[in-house]
Amino acid sequence: MGNNLKIFEELNEKKIKYCIFKSTRTLESGLLGLQDLDILVCRAHYGEFTKVLMQNNAKRASINRYLQGTCREDWFIPLEGKATYIHFDVHTSVMVGSKFSKDYFSYDFSSLEINKNDNRRPALIDERGELLVTLTRISFRSMLIPFDYYIKIRGDWTREVIELCSDIQKGKDGGIALNLKISEKNVNVKMKIDGDLLFINAKSLWFLRSIVLKKNDRNLISLGLNRISSHLNRIRYLSGRLMEYLNIDFSISRRSPITGGLLVAIVAPDGVGKTSMVQYLKNVFSWKFDAIQIYMGTGDGSGWILRRFIRNKYIKNKKNINAEIYAPNKEGKENIAADIKRFLKLMWGILVALERLSKAKKALRARNRGKLVFADRWPQSIQCGKLDGPIEIKINSTDKILKILRIFELKIYNKIQMITPDLIFHLVADYKISENRKPGEITEKSYNERVNLMRNLRKTNPNIIIIDASQSFQVVAENIFTCIWKRL
Repeated sequence: MGNNLKIFEELNEKKIKYCIFKSTRTLESGLLGLQDLDILVCRAHYGEFTKVLMQNNAKRASINRYLQGTCREDWFIPLEGKATYIHFDVHTSVMVGSKFSKDYFSYDFSSLEINKNDNRRPALIDERGELLVTLTRISFRSMLIPFDYYIKIRGDWTREVIELCSDIQKGKDGGIALNLKISEKNVNVKMKIDGDLLFINAKSLWFLRSIVLKKNDRNLISLGLNRISSHLNRIRYLSGRLMEYLNIDFSISRRSPITGGLLVAIVAPDGVGKTSMVQYLKNVFSWKFDAIQIYMGTGDGSGWILRRFIRNKYIKNKKNINAEIYAPNKEGKENIAADIKRFLKLMWGILVALERLSKAKKALRARNRGKLVFADRWPQSIQCGKLDGPIEIKINSTDKILKILRIFELKIYNKIQMITPDLIFHLVADYKISENRKPGEITEKSYNERVNLMRNLRKTNPNIIIIDASQSFQVVAENIFTCIWKRL
């Protein structure tokens, strides 16, 4: 977490006014990239604040319009020594309201008390200020009637409030009476804590919410409209996520880098770790960004049902089928069955090519919509039968139909080559690495043929990035993550 503490040290040295105003008791998790860091910045210092972030290689993201609130931005900083990042949820004002419609200004930096730590640590809001912010948020999410009764609080807020009240003296029944100040007015908030259960007086929350509404020159009618708007936005958001899940639409459901999407392909021989790496990167970036994983091979990965069904049938009878395709008859000529099976094998190659073209187009559409796309393999057309190239098959000069089909297959691969990933990584390692990780998966001869083909691919595309896959998984992930981060 060294570089992240360095950021806060720079902010403190430049006397930039900011503070972390939520979840301060789990600050270490935020610094490790395990949860968000909500930061409130003085509006007059916001420019200097973002300047420090950019000097530390921070990236900004755009967010789904149904989640986007006013007076806030999402920033992301790479975590030094690890292939991940931390999320700065940066605010210039604390806005409250319903989850999908936060329309009410409640606090800014000048209205909250800040704990002064040493210059090497982040500035934190004091406990009573954090408690005030949390109770205000609860008041706008709760259905309240201005009578003297207690409501049960559910979810993460229960844990937050109980932890913040741990040092406050409680009555015999677990009751707590807090005197909080908001907009020069004192608010008496009554609570009861019973083990892991939290109950708050509804009248206290009503009064707290009324002060914020009055500050915004709003009333209860406005609050009702805010909740209706929030429910409508929730429906639109969830319908968008559903359409995305069904592959009907590629709209951004959460966040996208401000510079746009990125298509990343990882290519390597079997046993080097490309599939594990693609899965890892997808999981890391999908924490906060819209990220998808696409499998471009013909193995056990996801793909067309028809192609997978045929593959499973072929695998069971692979030796017999290949033997018959090239088996001569008694007169020394290939038999009719071989011709038919050669035709079927070429049709299989066309089916695979069409699936790969469909996935390549899908990857391009998703990338153009702002998503991060991670491709496990990427087709090539300079050599057949290797590294996801066209199918390897012998065609006689007299087989006109097969020649036409072959030309059609190669045209499909040429179309795929017109879709170029933004980043292509070649994972390279000795054959021993592959054999140790997946014994018997591939012969040394086949492995070296693929390595040589990768060299030829790099000659045609000098922008391909070589990664030494003989290093530990974490080191390889860090190297790839660093290259991706520079392109965001």
